[in-house]
Amino acid sequence: MPPKAKYCAGCSKKITNREFLSCCLCNDTYDIECVNYSYKLFCLMDKEKKDNWKCPTCKSKQRKFDNTNTPVQGCRMDSLSSASDQITEDSEECALTQRKPLIPEKQPLSPGSSSIMDDKVLVNIIRREIQQSVTEAVESAVKMYFSKEFDEIKCELATLREIGKSVEFLSSQYDRMNSDIKNLQDRLTVVTKENLTLSSQVLDISDRLNLMEQHSRETNIEINGVPENKSENLLSLAKQLCSTISVPLMDSEVLSGTRVRKNE
Repeated sequence: MPPKAKYCAGCSKKITNREFLSCCLCNDTYDIECVNYSYKLFCLMDKEKKDNWKCPTCKSKQRKFDNTNTPVQGCRMDSLSSASDQITEDSEECALTQRKPLIPEKQPLSPGSSSIMDDKVLVNIIRREIQQSVTEAVESAVKMYFSKEFDEIKCELATLREIGKSVEFLSSQYDRMNSDIKNLQDRLTVVTKENLTLSSQVLDISDRLNLMEQHSRETNIEINGVPENKSENLLSLAKQLCSTISVPLMDSEVLSGTRVRKNE
């Protein structure tokens, strides 16, 4: 047997969706629009809250004990009680249709009906708003923090790039200096070899010169102890000395004669 259709007790329209509330006292069913419930507020209600929900009529009776000015007329409960034995399941739709003028479609509820947003619902809404505000504040703070950190990192990266360029420049200079030093070392090696060669040649020439001097002095006669006279004639002086020792000396045998400074 198909389930019995539900009709809104406020607008008498057939309920085709799952967004409705049933009164825990009178079991009447209402569209959330007829009781001024938003879809968001309806979704915030848990199962216990929906099971304990009371319609505006029942709440008005519990509060005032005089339902003359309530959104649903006071004679409703009496008429329903007297007719409850005569109404069958087939005539239930007609009984619900007679309730149409009780809560007109789109009619705002009285100020007393604002109590439907009880403490738990308000707490849930406030909690959601606080969570959203805190989340937005945290996201904003995190964005600002990371933005600042990223800026600092960018500055540090720029500094590192400059340092890298300086290091590259110094490295190129170092390589060039190494190349220059190597060239100088090569030249120094060549000069050292040349110096050794020249030194060897100088020694050889010096030896040859000494030898030549020795040969050139083979015919030299050195006479010591002869007093010096400004008007002296060294050739005549040499002849006199040779005559004294009985050694003949011809003029043609003497090439030259000089006085040599005495070594002190």
